[in-house]
Amino acid sequence: MRAAILQLEGQRLAALRARLREMLKQALAVQQEVSAETELTDELRVRGAALTRAQQLELAALAARQAAVGQGAGEALALLREDGSSAALPALVEGVVDDAAACADLLGGGDTGAAVRAWQREIEAALKVALEVLAAEQPPASGEPPRPREQPEREPEGMALLDVAGELRLTRTMQASVKRLTGDLEATRDATGRLPDGAKRSLERLAEGQRRVTAALAAVDEALTMREEQ
Repeated sequence: MRAAILQLEGQRLAALRARLREMLKQALAVQQEVSAETELTDELRVRGAALTRAQQLELAALAARQAAVGQGAGEALALLREDGSSAALPALVEGVVDDAAACADLLGGGDTGAAVRAWQREIEAALKVALEVLAAEQPPASGEPPRPREQPEREPEGMALLDVAGELRLTRTMQASVKRLTGDLEATRDATGRLPDGAKRSLERLAEGQRRVTAALAAVDEALTMREEQ
């Protein structure tokens, strides 16, 4: 009976991983297009000049597509929260949702600067790692040898969307993102050590990102403890 239940649960998780991969893959494809167009738009802009009507319309369309990335990731986040077996992936995807919304607001306001493009790169990086971790959890096709993968010293009983190695990789990805963006922001200080106008919002987003990392690490630790006690 237990074997049958575990088999059904394994099938459910495999289907969920496949669905999440498809959703996040679509979000990544759109984000890559938006990032490239944002960079091109920024290169073509005349510094200090007011946006033309055509440029305003282009940025409004770009902002809408950027918002769509967050909406797509939000649908994946809802599935992750409903499943509840991953500690770190919901936190990473939540960051994508919030960052995409923030970038959309900035694009809609005519901002195509370095800070916006840095956040866009981090969204791409997060989605890529999420896809890699989900793909690593998929069983090999029939006839293929199993993929080598890092395992904890003790394999916990029960089933979850991701293994411990995958959860930890996601938390490391989030921490690395916060570190890179902190370095980017620090580099914008002037000769007196002051940050540029508008830096407050970036600082708030970095603080929120660090909060997610801390919460994800605590959740991974708690989940690992619970799995080992089963």
